Amino acid sequence: MPYSGTTALFNSEGAAFSVNQTGASLIALYGRAISGTGIRGESKSGAGVNGFSESGVGLSGLSLSNGSGVSGYARDDYGVIGESFTRAGVSGNSWNGFGVFGVSKYDHGIKGESSKDAKAGVWGASTGSSSYGVYGSNSGTLGVGVYGISTSSIGVWGGNLSGTAFAMESQGGLGAYKNVGGNTWATPSDERLKKDIRPFTDGLDVILKIEPKRYYYNGLAKTNPLQEEFGIIAQDIQKIAPYTVSKHMLDMNKSGEEAAPKMEEMLVYNSGALTYVTINAIKEQQAMIERQSSIIEKQNEKIAHLEKQNEKLEQMLIRIEKLEKE
Repeated sequence: MPYSGTTALFNSEGAAFSVNQTGASLIALYGRAISGTGIRGESKSGAGVNGFSESGVGLSGLSLSNGSGVSGYARDDYGVIGESFTRAGVSGNSWNGFGVFGVSKYDHGIKGESSKDAKAGVWGASTGSSSYGVYGSNSGTLGVGVYGISTSSIGVWGGNLSGTAFAMESQGGLGAYKNVGGNTWATPSDERLKKDIRPFTDGLDVILKIEPKRYYYNGLAKTNPLQEEFGIIAQDIQKIAPYTVSKHMLDMNKSGEEAAPKMEEMLVYNSGALTYVTINAIKEQQAMIERQSSIIEKQNEKIAHLEKQNEKLEQMLIRIEKLEKE
């Protein structure tokens, strides 16, 4: 095996052989295969292949066609494990497939842990117009596409710098699910975070114009065509409350369809504002009830006064009749 003067090949404790590369920007061990595996290592209790680098990448893999850049298999432990002091433990890049892809029969397909404040156990970023930073899929009845746990902060976090895109998206089934003290999402509401504050007055007039519908999705944009839904039509409510409707680019492929994204601009409805429309409508109705109650109260007073007057007239008529008889 040829090696340079900066490369040392030797046996070390815990390894069949070890390659130490001291040259700058050089590779300690390089394997290339046309259709098989470039480098393969097996271990009964340790790591099949272990790579360490002080300033670069500990283990790097490249596949030009249908293979995996780095592939790991373990029966009872982690298929691939990566550790880093200042960068990502495991980082993957792909042109047409998955940057990092994990499968597990009985545990997590991909698991990430971070002990540093404000850092993520698993972090994904996307710069494409129709791609995903982190994508999770589940075909079972009780599984979870993306699952996050936190003891003091955020289990799953999604952010988007575009004002017309989603920070988090959920398609099919129950949509987005939150199981902490209620069925709504918490949002920052401190006055110190807001500007251009002004009254919102839409109310009963908007509520009376809304026409709820029942329908089935047709399956496009990965919607579920099997379950009856209840809601509104975006084009209808856009005419009534345009602030509840926005335009977004959606992948028009059907759920489960493996094809290139077919991005098309669609109308998306957000019912959040209707909470405050309903509050205003209730206030308007309460004001109407109070006005009507005031009118009824005054009418009751008039009726009581007329009844007293009528009683006096009846008494006068009785006295007149008695006088006439005398």
